[in-house]
Amino acid sequence: MNNQIEIYGALLRSFKDAGESLKLLLQGDALEIESFEPDKWYPIEAFQKLLQRVSQYKRYDSILEQIGIEMIKGWYHQGPGKSFIHSGIDFLNYQTSSEGFQSVVKGSPGRIGTFDLMELNEAGGTASVHSTTIFPRSLERGILSGGLGIAGDLLYYAVSNTSHADHFYIFFVTGQNRTTLKWHSGDILQETEWKIKHIENQTEQKEKYWESINETLNAAYIQMREALCRVKLLSGLLPICSYCKKIRDDKGYWNQIEAYIHKHSEAEFSHSVCPECFKKRYSSLSKDTDNDMNA
Repeated sequence: MNNQIEIYGALLRSFKDAGESLKLLLQGDALEIESFEPDKWYPIEAFQKLLQRVSQYKRYDSILEQIGIEMIKGWYHQGPGKSFIHSGIDFLNYQTSSEGFQSVVKGSPGRIGTFDLMELNEAGGTASVHSTTIFPRSLERGILSGGLGIAGDLLYYAVSNTSHADHFYIFFVTGQNRTTLKWHSGDILQETEWKIKHIENQTEQKEKYWESINETLNAAYIQMREALCRVKLLSGLLPICSYCKKIRDDKGYWNQIEAYIHKHSEAEFSHSVCPECFKKRYSSLSKDTDNDMNA
């Protein structure tokens, strides 16, 4: 009954644009993706097809997270976001309200789920979000991470859901809460120090993305090389005996043709007798059988 759930065209377009921005190779019908109109609603299957195209990548959770970040950037800079999102906390409050999630997904609450802000402590620099939506958690993690950073007011932020898949734990630092953080037990850091830590954290997350890209490309190269080897297995001139039909290998040994082909290809052999050979080999047996029957 997935046809009861619909996705807003703007979200599908932003997903596609994010893939282009990240230079991803999303297999499928490009014309179908281009046909998404921002102001129309589409069945959930359209979104599932986009997810299937991302699944070709190794460890694609990191890919989906980066797509989520890019999607929010597009929504903020090309959509209405700038008119009412002025801080990372503004985005957090908007995204976890009915305005945010239900503006891009349509269906009964029991089927589409919810995206709820469970706790927000601005002085302590913590927040938590609970999700039961139909979206992959890695994509939502990217959306939250990208949204916290679009206004540029936070010195540091991180989004994690490693303990419980459906719970996101958010840690953030502003110019006002540096001295009252609940989750940071070390020395009080200066604004510049927090910015450096944030760059280090973002670099680590981006490295996971590039590792996924490299693993995918390496696997594709290996598959291509293996396919090329299979094509070349029996190419070129094969020295074959004119009488017994044995084939000479590159070490000078003569092999039965069945053994040689089996070794250098994926072919399997089953033996039978063609009509001409049957007449040559078994003609006498056929005559003896006829004589016996006429006796």
